[in-house]
Amino acid sequence: MIKHLKAIKWAMVTMDSVLYWSSVIFIGREKFLSFSSRGVMAYSFIYLILILGLYAFKGYDQGVIANGKKDTAIRITSAVVVSAVFAVGMVVLFLPFYELRPIRFLKAVALCVITMPLVRILAGAYIKGIFPSKRCIVVGSKAKWSPLMKEISQSLSRKLIPTAYCEGTTDSIKSCLEKRHRSTVIIVAEERALDDQDTVKTLKNSGLTILYLPNLAETALKRIPMDLLNSYSSYYSVSFQAIASRPVERSFNLATATAISLVLGPIALISAIAIAVNDGLPVLFKQKRTGKDGEKFTIYKFRTMAQAPEGCHGDPEQDCQRLTKAGRIIRKLRLDEIPQLINVIKGDMNLVGPRPEIDRFIEMCSGNIPFYDERHRIKPGITGWAQVKYKYTSDLNTYKDKTEYDLYYVKNQNILLDLTIILATIGTMVGMKGAK
Repeated sequence: MIKHLKAIKWAMVTMDSVLYWSSVIFIGREKFLSFSSRGVMAYSFIYLILILGLYAFKGYDQGVIANGKKDTAIRITSAVVVSAVFAVGMVVLFLPFYELRPIRFLKAVALCVITMPLVRILAGAYIKGIFPSKRCIVVGSKAKWSPLMKEISQSLSRKLIPTAYCEGTTDSIKSCLEKRHRSTVIIVAEERALDDQDTVKTLKNSGLTILYLPNLAETALKRIPMDLLNSYSSYYSVSFQAIASRPVERSFNLATATAISLVLGPIALISAIAIAVNDGLPVLFKQKRTGKDGEKFTIYKFRTMAQAPEGCHGDPEQDCQRLTKAGRIIRKLRLDEIPQLINVIKGDMNLVGPRPEIDRFIEMCSGNIPFYDERHRIKPGITGWAQVKYKYTSDLNTYKDKTEYDLYYVKNQNILLDLTIILATIGTMVGMKGAK
């Protein structure tokens, strides 16, 4: 099931690639042979940003594609436009030696805006009407796992349907297999079921496709549910301990932060002046935060609220009341985060990572949320998977939900995911859906 859905995803990537390069090559009077090597490099760079942008705007999320034509069309149009503007800005500002023909480019963008949503509509119809649903047996308690399985099923366009639940014992699994329930897949939700060799042998001899819930949930939901962290604690303990620094991480963050600083320099200056005129000095807000391995560092932001004692920061109701006029706009556009580029250049933070929290939030969460401290295995980020996927949090229950996305990023971090998050953040800023 998952393999087939991945095949559909790659088919859409292939179709997008064909549409993009066809539009670039055949639009206008120029022939492809008229491209110089620098022109090919420019359009290749734009192509890479476009694919990442489509991914960031859920352009390859089968659940979104299958469940809403209008929403899909809006998402894909936004992805193409935002990616095009971002890519051209990068080419013009930092890659001026690349050759880009404006008319050809605009025509290509227009064609992509028209054709790429149509590809999703056709893919959605295929997934809903042709792709067969698969029934599955879940090894685990129905009361515990049914809500999560329903969410996964919905994410997979109801193409994976739980039909029976059984306890993680050999006899219970054999009884369930005898009834079969027309199932072709068995999902192992309880890690303890794998401790018994007879149970493992029964699963292998069942003739059904075996899926493990951690892999299934992470693939379908792009987060690690709390119930799974508890159920598969040994697996996740080993996974988090294996995390190591990425060789190109520091170079990527330093180069990108420097480039973004140059681009956003004028905007940062305007923001600083607005703060000074509206509410006086200082324009920067400084605060101690917790970074990698629990080390403390000073974070920099544009000040968006009237000054208050240190202990008052972090209360959402008080913070909203203390927002200045300039601060409301700056926060809405997330421009208050710009000075954190200083932290990235200094090496305290990355562009992408878990949100750096204040001590009282860490104390609240550390002993109450499974694996919460694993967030500190990597450097915090200006933006992150949890920041673009979840709302602002201030209480323990919502922190649990948000931590599921943080831990997913910590476990699965890579440059491709970083670029996806950066593009999603730009989309959030363009849509003025900033933090509170």
